[in-house]
Amino acid sequence: MKRFAIKKNIIAIIIACIIFLMVVTVAIPIGIRYKEISTIRHGKFISSLWDKYPNYRHYMIEDMESEIDIWNLSRDEIIELLGVNGMSATETHIFYTIKRFRLSSIAEGYGIKLMDNGRAEHTYIYMSLLAAFWGIGLGKGKR
Repeated sequence: MKRFAIKKNIIAIIIACIIFLMVVTVAIPIGIRYKEISTIRHGKFISSLWDKYPNYRHYMIEDMESEIDIWNLSRDEIIELLGVNGMSATETHIFYTIKRFRLSSIAEGYGIKLMDNGRAEHTYIYMSLLAAFWGIGLGKGKR
């Protein structure tokens, strides 16, 4: 009888350890993601988070424009800073998707118009790439 009770206790301990490890394995990544998104929602621009979470970029634009002198960056430096995730570009513009609306093809974006020397002339928020190509910037424009 004692042997059976000991085996039963050992099995219960093993199952409890497995459940604990499963909970920890799931909880740590969720905690890291929550911390990153919390940082973003407080408006702090971090280049790696801009690239990693495109749907949260709209929270970071104001901080990015106030902290980084984007006007003195070349086209390649801008792309290096902001990454290529969600980016499209022409010779005169760089576009980043900052928020995609569900159940539609409409996207809000952040555009950077470049001067002939490759430096930023101004930035703007737009709705969908079609509006951006037509030069219809919706919302605020800087510089």
